[in-house]
Amino acid sequence: RTLTEGVTITPSEVKDFFNELPKDSLPVIPQQFQIAEITIVPEVSHEDKVKIKTRLRELRERVLNGSSFKLLAELYSEDPGSAENGGELGMFTKGEMYPEFEEAAFKLEVGEISPIVETKAGFHIIQMVAREGEYINVRHILLRKKVSPQRLVEAQFKLDSIRKMIREVDTLNFAIAAREYSDTYDETSAGIVLNPQTGSTKFSPEQMEKQMYFAVDNLEEGEISEPVKHTTKTGSKAIRIYKVVEKTKPHRANLDDDYDNIKSSALERKKSLKVKEWVNTKSKETFIKVMDDRYRKCDFTYNWFE
Repeated sequence: RTLTEGVTITPSEVKDFFNELPKDSLPVIPQQFQIAEITIVPEVSHEDKVKIKTRLRELRERVLNGSSFKLLAELYSEDPGSAENGGELGMFTKGEMYPEFEEAAFKLEVGEISPIVETKAGFHIIQMVAREGEYINVRHILLRKKVSPQRLVEAQFKLDSIRKMIREVDTLNFAIAAREYSDTYDETSAGIVLNPQTGSTKFSPEQMEKQMYFAVDNLEEGEISEPVKHTTKTGSKAIRIYKVVEKTKPHRANLDDDYDNIKSSALERKKSLKVKEWVNTKSKETFIKVMDDRYRKCDFTYNWFE
């Protein structure tokens, strides 16, 4: 990561990379979508927050009275990534978790349990497991903020009205509405959904979340979906509408339609060459012993024996 984090690539380098590819072996790009979205994430009511915190406070009291934090995390934590491991997160340092979570966690002594901590993901209690220098390992129990069905229905009606206005009012287009109303606008590229696998704004069907694919599969370019239920990255329930900005057919890769994908491949090759150059340089001054002489005849990627 240190070697490659500063590696960038220019448009001319992308073009050179593409032109070096044999034309008869250019990949077939599957159907791709460019999708814009407007998402409303309803607020959790004060009453619902109180209920969640009361339940979490009861779990904390059980631990303080002798119950196993690990067992309670397995039974009740709503963090699927850690619940099956007794709530344990593994070693991490500052800058990797929610700021509120880290602020509480790093203050704890081994075995100590935090008060209730609120983050975007929900409400937590945290137990310190181990500390090694600037790294800590903790367990936590997470109870997510749950939106009431009534608030979801209200969000659905609101998005349905927004969809109707976009279709009927000349002065309100989807991009303006996304900036005005979408609660996840900052996570998009001017309202257009980013592909987490590639960093681009293009999706093939297999790269799309199933809710998104089912909502847009039968739409044509420019059409807007009905409001659909959505789960955000933090696990919150939300309502979303999609617009198909672009919908392409399967085709041979070309610079006009597939620049982002070609740029990504070109950048990865440039990073790989950077690492290879470093390894080949360091191998000349590093003692390397191949334990089995038979392997000396192999065609190595790196120059181990120069």
